[in-house]
Amino acid sequence: MHYLFPRGLRKMIFPALCLFGLALCAASCGGGGGGGGGGGGGGDTTAPSIQFTAPNPSGTTSFKADPAILPQTLSVSYSDAGGVSASSFSAWFTFRGQTVDLSSQFTAGASSASTGSTVSPLYWTVLAKYDMSTGALAGTVPVFGVSSGSAGRLNLVDVDETNGILYVAATSRNRLIYINLTTGATIREVTLPGKPAIIRACPSQNRILVAFENSANIYAYTTAGAYAGTVAVSGTPWGMALNRTTSTAYAIFSNSTNMSVINCATLSASTVSLGNIPQVIATDGAATARVYYAGGLGAARGIYLISGGAETKLASLAENPEDLAYDAASNRLFAADYDDDTVMVLNAGAGAVIATVALGPQSQAPFSLRPAPPSTGLSALYVLNKDTDTVSILGTASAAVTGTISLTAEPVGLATDGSARVLYVLLNLWDLQASAPLQLQSRIRDSAGNAGTASVTLTIQPDTGGGGAPPPARIAASRAP
Repeated sequence: MHYLFPRGLRKMIFPALCLFGLALCAASCGGGGGGGGGGGGGGDTTAPSIQFTAPNPSGTTSFKADPAILPQTLSVSYSDAGGVSASSFSAWFTFRGQTVDLSSQFTAGASSASTGSTVSPLYWTVLAKYDMSTGALAGTVPVFGVSSGSAGRLNLVDVDETNGILYVAATSRNRLIYINLTTGATIREVTLPGKPAIIRACPSQNRILVAFENSANIYAYTTAGAYAGTVAVSGTPWGMALNRTTSTAYAIFSNSTNMSVINCATLSASTVSLGNIPQVIATDGAATARVYYAGGLGAARGIYLISGGAETKLASLAENPEDLAYDAASNRLFAADYDDDTVMVLNAGAGAVIATVALGPQSQAPFSLRPAPPSTGLSALYVLNKDTDTVSILGTASAAVTGTISLTAEPVGLATDGSARVLYVLLNLWDLQASAPLQLQSRIRDSAGNAGTASVTLTIQPDTGGGGAPPPARIAASRAP
């Protein structure tokens, strides 16, 4: 080659050829290494195979909103050549804008996961949290089990701020559910001996009272979930109010003038005979231990005060209200008129009617009242409306509607947490006016971290056969003329 090129040119060409050869060698060696690296990084890029086996997507996917008809068991099968990570399994459903995590209800194995439940694992609902100052949605708390009944006199949700517990009575499962107020996590469940009708927390005694349908016994449970005792009363409670300052509960009964006075500390009860049959009851929540009730027939129908052993009629009524509430800050009583869509405001001392507040141009059907706790410093009363699925906010001083909260489902319970300034509304997602889709999903990962997902969409139909949660039991429906 050195004869083909002059000496000067050879000095430039030879180094260039050497560099070219080195480049070819590097390219050859680097390609092999890259191939090896690619083989290691992409050794397993295939997601696990996963599918629902119950409910089977190719089978029945339309169900009534009835816990006895909904799928009683959920199951998923999966496989992967390299094996799956059973601990990574998760499942959830989305229904009416709410997403509920079902993962804890499943037992996951090497090739399948199932709930193994004797009640439908889908029959969840939620507590919606609202800022008491602004009415803005502050979050939701999932609850396994649905509550039904009147949120006025048969309230199935209560708050114990002292012990940080939110209580919910799930009538579909006969359970008393303890929820951490801070985290929203379920702490424990207590199996009840019957269908719960009313719950009332007694924080200073670390207890909660539970009344049942068709039972003259009121059970007491501790904040730790232990049975604390039974209080025998004169009939099935129709309503119950609790004075947390004196740790005293007052129970009234259908078609009876009796009122049971229950000591939360001793779980003993005495009976007071009233002048009329009470329909709803409230207390002042103070050491004065004043009790108010609405009831009576004809000319005797009205709102009454019981204080110091004496009974006084404060005001006459055209009909009995659906709920009665006392606001300490304004010293006023509020009575919800279900049929007239109004709230009557009265002076709790003199009994004079201050105002009758119309809640809206259309039917509202107010049936539950909760004033803002004094600790909040808010002058507000929260009114749960059955017909419009809303909460009206009334100024307790102004006696005027100051705001409205729109709910996403039928409300069945109302409670307040003064320490966090939160209003809790217990919803029934399964009270439907039309069919709605429910999307059920699951996911699992293999040992390489690849995720496989499966989903099935169910159609949930309104339950018109009476198997689901009934509408609130209205006082108006059973009101004597």
